[in-house]
Amino acid sequence: MKKLRILALLLVLCMALSGLAVAASAQEQATSGVWENITWNYNTQTKELRISGEGAMPSKWPIYFPWRGLGFESVVIEEGITSVSRQAFELKSNLTSVSLPESLESIDMDAFLQADITEIYIPAGVTKIDSSAFASCEKLKKYVVDPANTAYCSDQHGVLFTKDMTELRDMPDAFQGDYTIPDSVTYIYRLAFEYCDYLTSIHFPAGADIPYDDLDQIPNLKKITVDSDNPDYSNDAKGVLFNKDKTVLLKIPSGYEGHYDIPESVVTFGELSNPTACCNKLTSISIPASTTNIAYYWDYDIFPGSNLEKIIVHKNNPNYCDDQGVLYDKNMTTLYRIPEGFKGSYTIPETVTNIKYYGALGCTALTEVTVLGSLEKIGSMAFEDCDKLKEIRFCGDAPVFGYDCFYNLAVTVCYPAKNATWTEAVMSDDNHGGEVTWKADPCLPSHTEVVDKGCAATCTKSGLTDGKHCSVCDKVTVEQKTIAPTGHKYGNWTEIKAATVEETGLAERTCTVCGNIEQKTMDKLRPADPDPIDPHPTEPTPTNLEPTEPDVTVPAPTEPVPTEPAQTNPAETEPVETIPTPTVPVQIPDSDDGNVTTVVVAIVVVVVLGGGGAAAFVLIKKFRI
Repeated sequence: MKKLRILALLLVLCMALSGLAVAASAQEQATSGVWENITWNYNTQTKELRISGEGAMPSKWPIYFPWRGLGFESVVIEEGITSVSRQAFELKSNLTSVSLPESLESIDMDAFLQADITEIYIPAGVTKIDSSAFASCEKLKKYVVDPANTAYCSDQHGVLFTKDMTELRDMPDAFQGDYTIPDSVTYIYRLAFEYCDYLTSIHFPAGADIPYDDLDQIPNLKKITVDSDNPDYSNDAKGVLFNKDKTVLLKIPSGYEGHYDIPESVVTFGELSNPTACCNKLTSISIPASTTNIAYYWDYDIFPGSNLEKIIVHKNNPNYCDDQGVLYDKNMTTLYRIPEGFKGSYTIPETVTNIKYYGALGCTALTEVTVLGSLEKIGSMAFEDCDKLKEIRFCGDAPVFGYDCFYNLAVTVCYPAKNATWTEAVMSDDNHGGEVTWKADPCLPSHTEVVDKGCAATCTKSGLTDGKHCSVCDKVTVEQKTIAPTGHKYGNWTEIKAATVEETGLAERTCTVCGNIEQKTMDKLRPADPDPIDPHPTEPTPTNLEPTEPDVTVPAPTEPVPTEPAQTNPAETEPVETIPTPTVPVQIPDSDDGNVTTVVVAIVVVVVLGGGGAAAFVLIKKFRI
């Protein structure tokens, strides 16, 4: 108990001392002061940093600024200050407002790096803005340059130019959509489009020199187009950039998605630039027979792209070929590139003697590699950053391992147990980098395989394919795979008990494969409906009645007088003609005594003839006789 109390007291003392240290540290961070020729003051309430003085802001290396640890959200530089020093307000993601004085003349590199400003006003007196002064300001939407400024201007999109608009200096990082560079531009600063993550297409004018090697900094760029009068550059229908005659492929836009076919005209790929750099949505690429020069740009990686799964080479290409989407020379002696998006295990053919540097760089989904032949050399950084690569099996002689060829790997390297070239010197050399576990395998170069017999699937039970394993080391060489149940295959339903009004019926069907019987119940029959009773029966018409003389005399029918239609112009109306029709006698039984009364129905059709046509109507008259 005493020991616990002592420990508790020590803990309280440590916490108290820690609190004092924090308080002391907070007190050491001043909120105002004089630094050489400037005075600065930080308002803790408004979180505004205000700087005043005369002349250039102090600049020292290593960089020191007395306000560096303060959480200011706005900066006001007062009149009299002529420069903003290098990195003066860098890495201030909470800095949202900057006010620059008219006396300002220059803004140095990284001065506002990663600030959260959305707009920046450039005063009239500023004659120098470093290209990285507002780098990585992800929310910056526009530059607003004073019209009186003699060095710079901005367009309606907020893009920064030199005064004569011949040089494009910088595009705001938050610019969104498509952009057409003005025709006056001939030069574009390097990194002018860096961090422009929402720029989707760029059109270059006829006189512009295109910094194609910097366009990979735009992750969502889907199309690059060039004025047809540009003497040095061109583009295809998919927005890919080439030299003028399309013999050199310069840049596939970083936001390009899916497969791309290199045009038949292309001879050179990768000599002047790295065309697929940052193309992380490109999934496969086809190389035509005409492309005979695939180069390592600046001796670096060829065909980068984290989702590139296949490099497909035309069969008639004289210099290159592919195996399962892996790029080789024509004779398959040199492995150039396993694409970064390649998935699973890969076996390097027996003919291969050399793996080029960066040959499998960044293949994060590559899990196992088997080398069938005897390699002479594995190039530097060949398997660097292959995160899931856990085993490499060498069936032949030990190669020369290039510098850091297994860098950043934890891998087991298996080699033939009885091969004398695999010496202690080879394995103890740490030149290959990585965490390597060396394993002598008695089954290399080949396993002693036995078959693991599978079984067929039934209607209800899963099956297995045949597999193989090594009887010496038990390594599974061909994995057995599950076969899903086939399911029953039934015939037609057969009635085995008929349904009645009182009882349900029964039907069954049989699986034609395993004989399984399935039954189902049939519903009872519905009782028959009784004959409907007519509540108003019709009395039968008497037959064989002798006609009787009528009791009354029916006067002769008078001639019907048709009603004439309204006429607006009697002069144009034709005479009305009545067409007599025969009368039809109809016998109707009397309701009281059953006698038959003969009724004559006279039908009169009246036709009115007019100058423009005819109209007809029918008069019907009944006479009882």
